[in-house]
Amino acid sequence: MKKMYFMCMVLFISLSTTMWTACSDDDDPQKDPTEEPTQPGDSTTVTTPTHDTTFLVTKIVCENVKNPDLGYNNTYTFTRDEDSNQIISIKGEINMSGEGQTIEYTITYTESEVRAVYMDESLGEEMAYVYTLDDQGRVTYAKKIYTSDEYAEAEYSFTYEGENLKTITDAVYEENVFAGEYTDGNLSGVSLEAMLYDPTPIPCKASDLKNNDDMDLNILTIGNMLGIDNTVAFANYLGLIPVTPNLIANFDFSALGEGEMSINYEKAENGSIESITLEDFADITLTTEMEVTEIEAAE
Repeated sequence: MKKMYFMCMVLFISLSTTMWTACSDDDDPQKDPTEEPTQPGDSTTVTTPTHDTTFLVTKIVCENVKNPDLGYNNTYTFTRDEDSNQIISIKGEINMSGEGQTIEYTITYTESEVRAVYMDESLGEEMAYVYTLDDQGRVTYAKKIYTSDEYAEAEYSFTYEGENLKTITDAVYEENVFAGEYTDGNLSGVSLEAMLYDPTPIPCKASDLKNNDDMDLNILTIGNMLGIDNTVAFANYLGLIPVTPNLIANFDFSALGEGEMSINYEKAENGSIESITLEDFADITLTTEMEVTEIEAAE
């Protein structure tokens, strides 16, 4: 019974990934008109977390290759500044159940804040993902707001343990979206309470493959697997979350009534990861394909 419940929940949450990207921007909560707005600072270059980056991600395609009729097919294309390599715009092409939409995001940076601004056509409202940064350029707080009055529709806090991301917490519901356990700097266990409705840590094993992209491909995989809100996902796209050294080889769901789930990686000729596949995950085969440009590794 526990196994059936787990699989049903994972299937629901996996499909909800498209709902987060295509529908979470369409909610129209009761805004508090008394809340005072705050103003963003002047545009500047922000220092983001660094590691031995070899590849800059330029495009991500997430799709359900086993059951394409379910409509899971999202594409994000990143445009970067020629000098700083920072992402300055994102084009999101979202397909849910055969109905597609395109959203253009404009990214601005200040010393302590990053904003991704876009138009929600269904509401006729300009929205933004807003990221507060620490002195190392890591995100500490994220929220989705109406730019007209800065009303926050979703809010998340981020904590760190040394160089590693420790928790991502839904500040509204006070639940951990992600809690990480680390061995030698690599993920060895994750708790996904807000997504699986169960705080039980899920053991995972690091592979020998290096995470040489400018975003954490482990967080990318977990986000695509469980439908993490775009407010969180964009923090990773923009390089505001530290990158773990090695890619995850598998998850062990035995504590939740399931077995091991392996992650398959394919490399391009230049050595970059060009696809990540979760085979038969809740009767869905999720594949994330990436395009990158190569840069010299940091000395």
